Amino acid sequence: MCPTFGGHYNVLSTNLTGAFYVCRAFLPALIIGTDFGRIINISSILAHSCPVGSANYAAAKAGLNAFTKVLAKEYGAKNITSNSVIAGAFDTDMTRNHLSRATQSFIQHYMPRPKGRFGQLHEITQVVSFLASEQASFINGAEIYVTGGLDLVL
Repeated sequence: MCPTFGGHYNVLSTNLTGAFYVCRAFLPALIIGTDFGRIINISSILAHSCPVGSANYAAAKAGLNAFTKVLAKEYGAKNITSNSVIAGAFDTDMTRNHLSRATQSFIQHYMPRPKGRFGQLHEITQVVSFLASEQASFINGAEIYVTGGLDLVL
């Protein structure tokens, strides 16, 4: 099969269609039940760097970013903000168990200093928690990069 398309409909379904349906399910409650809402979608640096073999994933995450911006425009007047957190390489079960040692070493080698390491989950959850708070009420339609600078070299 062609590596660009890979036949992975599930990747699109999970990373874009899933977010669409979750937002569609919760938006009525946010609109009617409150005067406050936060939509925070988790995207990926791969949506911007577009490495070979990631067409389905990169397209899904780029679509997620566009979807997030549309939601920001459509629902911002109702005090519902919508933002994307662009994640870099994080220390997770997936990166530990499914990336080859060579790929892990490559990422760490090219991660800009001063970090030169995979991110820790608390480093991204703190950003998400802030975006969910009242203190982030003026942030809407943003793409917040939590990449350790990896986006600067990809």
